[in-house]
Amino acid sequence: MYGRYGSQYGLDSLTKFILILSILFNILIITNFIPNKFSTINYVLIILLYHRLFSKNIPKRYAENQKFEALTKDFTRPFRRFYKNISDREYKYFKCPNCNQELRAPRRKGKIMINCNKCKHKFQVRT
Repeated sequence: MYGRYGSQYGLDSLTKFILILSILFNILIITNFIPNKFSTINYVLIILLYHRLFSKNIPKRYAENQKFEALTKDFTRPFRRFYKNISDREYKYFKCPNCNQELRAPRRKGKIMINCNKCKHKFQVRT
């Protein structure tokens, strides 16, 4: 696996998406929710997954992943902020109501006044 895209970078976001999509297709085929004639889609996804993992053309696979992340950025942003709020015990993340800048404030401080660094808007937040 030395020199392969899958060993050097692990599973990037596009590879994870293809893997999850393949598992979902497999479950839908097994439960007869979709007919077996669509199983070729699942095989194509698995072949694409192996192609990405064993590829030696690392810059091309990296560029594909960057394009995928740019396309899905608007969809995944709220989930990433939700994950940050759950996983970070010290800070709470939120948006400035004026400019939508992502800000953070220390947890367990009650209601505090925040100054946005970008637009200098002052607002009150409960942490």
